[in-house]
Amino acid sequence: MHSDESTERDHRAKTTPGDDFKGKSGIPHVSRSLETWRPKYWTIIRSSAAQFLTPHANPAARIYRGLEQPKLSEDMRHELRSLAAGIVRLAQGFLASIAGRRPARSRSRQPYLLLVTPESGRYAREGREVKQACAARGLPILRVHSDTRGIESDDEGTLLLRDVLTPLDYCRVLCLWLARCAGAMRWWFSGDRKARSLSVAAIPGIRQYYLDRAFARRIESLHGRPRAVLTISPWSDVSVAIVDHMRKRAIATAGIRTQTTLQLDEHLVINTDVLFCKGVWEKGLYARLFRGHGPALVDGCLLSLPEEYDLEPLALPDDFVLLLGIARQFNQDETDYRDACRLLEQVAEASGLPVVYRAHPANAEDATRFMSRNAARGNAVVVTDIRRNRELIDRASLIVSAHTTLLYQAMLSGIPAVIVNADAPGSPSDEFHGSPLTRVEPEQLDRIKDYDWRALRDSAEDAREWFSRNYFLDKGAAFLVDSLLEHAP
Repeated sequence: MHSDESTERDHRAKTTPGDDFKGKSGIPHVSRSLETWRPKYWTIIRSSAAQFLTPHANPAARIYRGLEQPKLSEDMRHELRSLAAGIVRLAQGFLASIAGRRPARSRSRQPYLLLVTPESGRYAREGREVKQACAARGLPILRVHSDTRGIESDDEGTLLLRDVLTPLDYCRVLCLWLARCAGAMRWWFSGDRKARSLSVAAIPGIRQYYLDRAFARRIESLHGRPRAVLTISPWSDVSVAIVDHMRKRAIATAGIRTQTTLQLDEHLVINTDVLFCKGVWEKGLYARLFRGHGPALVDGCLLSLPEEYDLEPLALPDDFVLLLGIARQFNQDETDYRDACRLLEQVAEASGLPVVYRAHPANAEDATRFMSRNAARGNAVVVTDIRRNRELIDRASLIVSAHTTLLYQAMLSGIPAVIVNADAPGSPSDEFHGSPLTRVEPEQLDRIKDYDWRALRDSAEDAREWFSRNYFLDKGAAFLVDSLLEHAP
């Protein structure tokens, strides 16, 4: 016989997205039946899930993927060290908050849009488009930087988390954090070694989660209740904590990824009421991941496109192939990474055009290696300034790259591109599968000289048409803001 609890769980698992309960703001909330779609160990990693589900290399992700299995003695040592370090840091914050000067409350305190975005310049264009859309509707905007944990407003500049938290905030965080860690001790007696190691790895993230929740409360205290929240970094720990707080306060929240989307479990950390989808492929991916229990999926497109800067034009060949450098992936060792870089170079060289190499910001040292390998040819150019991205794309005759956000601009500009599958075997698929863009697999390298490069360059119009059909380009920042405000109380 099934218990009443299992019967209720089975009933909830069969409900449709429309059956999910709604919050006070009228937007579907995340379903209570988390066990039907969340990954294993979700209750352990939930507070900092992005650290565990990310494709990038870090100790927490390696434990989650089973690539590391710490021993009991190692877990004990790491737990004691994490607890001691966390207590020291909270004590330092407590003392600094006593000595520090408290920021004054905002004088206007009128409803505003809270925009959660990285401070990185790569997201400046999206932030500006949202700000312009809000200004046209008479809605002020307040930015929270997800990477530096700062509050930026036009009137008061930028305040960091440590500038706004009070001594009481730090005491509250300490109590909540230690209580959560004490509750996680049950995993030491569960017989599940991985659960035990994950609970230890999660300790710093839990502390930061409660600090970010305190940060969200302080934002509301200083600036008043936001009209709505829009996050363009919905996978970040800061975004997750702020959205948790705002949803508890019945404030409408929405998120969107503006850069290239891969088929990753990392998206499951997104906890907004609404999740805007750039295109058809991304919407299908979210539907499969959330299984009808996550955010409401709404068409809406905000793209991370390269900015135009007033710079002196580079001295470049009239006709060249732009080779976009790559960063090392989570599951690539050094040899595989070097092989992937060489594969990209070979495809670019096969075009017969001079090569302009745009080094990846995360691997700028590769520019030196590229120049040393190509010094004899004399027709290779290396560019490390990412402010040149738009100029390079618009002037290129052909682009060779792995899947990258810069392909958005290439298709919009009508520049032909070749995607080289340089990732390690078993890597997640990207949103450009199914596009007219030519894809080259490593095993096809011997046939690369047989490519009709002239016909390839003529296919750019097909790619542009595919892009316009499969992405919701007519639903930009203004549409996102209107849709969000429509659901705001």
